[in-house]
Amino acid sequence: MSHASPSLRVHRSVLAVAVAALVFVGCHPSSHDAGSHWGYSGSHGPENWGTAGGENCLCAEGTEQSPIDIRAADLTSATLESLSFDYSGSTVVEVFNNGHTIQADVAPGGGVLRIGDDAYRLLQFHFHTPSEHRVEGESFAAEMHLVHVSETGTLAVVGILMRAGAPMEGLARVWADLPDSIEAPARRLAEFDLRPLVPENKRSYRYAGSLTTPPCSEGVRWHVMAQSDTMSAWQLDAFTAMFGPPVPAIGNSRPVQPLHGRVIRTDVD
Repeated sequence: MSHASPSLRVHRSVLAVAVAALVFVGCHPSSHDAGSHWGYSGSHGPENWGTAGGENCLCAEGTEQSPIDIRAADLTSATLESLSFDYSGSTVVEVFNNGHTIQADVAPGGGVLRIGDDAYRLLQFHFHTPSEHRVEGESFAAEMHLVHVSETGTLAVVGILMRAGAPMEGLARVWADLPDSIEAPARRLAEFDLRPLVPENKRSYRYAGSLTTPPCSEGVRWHVMAQSDTMSAWQLDAFTAMFGPPVPAIGNSRPVQPLHGRVIRTDVD
C-alpha cells in the first residue's frame, strides 16, 4: 500500500514480524508471498489455501486452526485472567482496502489490550462477512477482528460478532467513504475514538488458534466476545457489495475448523 504514512508503515511491519514468529508445527511453508493467490471462492478458495508440505501448509495440516464453532458442550468455565482495553479516545487510523477486507491500521500508542499482566498493542482492525466464528452453529451477519501484538511477537485477536440492527456508531467515520478497491487511496482519520468498538461486557470465549487467512499461522490467543454488537443494513450492504460477490453467502469468511480437542475457556458466571 503506497499511501501509508511512515509511522503506520513501520507499525504495519510489526505485524509482519509477528506473523513470521508464529508457530509452524509439522510443516514448513515456503517463503513465497502468496498474498495475491488466495481468495474466498473457486480455485483460490479456503479449501485450496494449503497443500500438504507446501505453501501455506498449516491451512491444510494445522491442528489449532481458526475460526471455530463455539458450543456449550466444549466450554470450560474458569477464573480467567482479567481482560481490559486501554483504548484512546483520540488517535489516528488509516483505512484501506487490501483486496480481502477493509482494514484500519492504528497509530502507535492508540490502544493496548491487557490480559492479566500481559500487554498487547493494538495494530489494526478489519472485518469479515458473514462472521467467521459461530456460536452453537449460528452464523452472525459480520465479525470485527481487533489485532494486537505483544513485545515478544505473540498475537492476541479479539473477535466481536455483529448482528443486523442499529448502526455501529463507532464505525460511522470508517464507513462514511469506504475505499472501494485496492487501488483506492488510504483514508487518514485523525482524532478517532477507539473506545466504542469494545462491548461493555468483557465476558469472552478464549482458545488457542490461528490466523484465519494464509499462512494460517498458529500460536494466536483468541478472545471472542460473548456480547455481540450490531451493524445497520446499510453498513452491511456497503461492505458486502465489495466483498460478498461472486458468492454472497461465502463473503470473505473462512469456514469453521475442527476443534481437535482444544479447550474453549469462558469466564465463571
